[in-house]
Amino acid sequence: MCSTTWNAVTAEMHTVSSILADEMALTNLEMHLGAPRALAMRHLADRTKADELASLVAVMVQSERFGTSMSDAMRTFASSMREQRSHKAQEEAETMAVKLIFPMIIFLFPAVVLVTAGPAGISLVHAIQSSNNGR
Repeated sequence: MCSTTWNAVTAEMHTVSSILADEMALTNLEMHLGAPRALAMRHLADRTKADELASLVAVMVQSERFGTSMSDAMRTFASSMREQRSHKAQEEAETMAVKLIFPMIIFLFPAVVLVTAGPAGISLVHAIQSSNNGR
């Protein structure tokens, strides 16, 4: 990945995440000061401590080392990250039912009982009052 492409990505990232853009600019500065590109990118991953970014750096370094297409590597990486995010969302959705049981029992069950048994209770109270008045 050439320096101009890295700078363009850094500029575009500024609107999304200024912190990440600043880290990328720092990485670019490291590369301009003579640090090897792979080392500067690894420093980026170490500074941010983000697993996804560390994986991205590993993919970029391997792609550069082996001379493979960076765009193919990025497409594959993006696809795997989307799949990983989808699996995580599905896992959280599956656990949501268990997490919602207690609030439903505490808040909804009494309201349902009141709505369904309320009219019968009112009718019972009126029946008892009318039988007491009839004596």
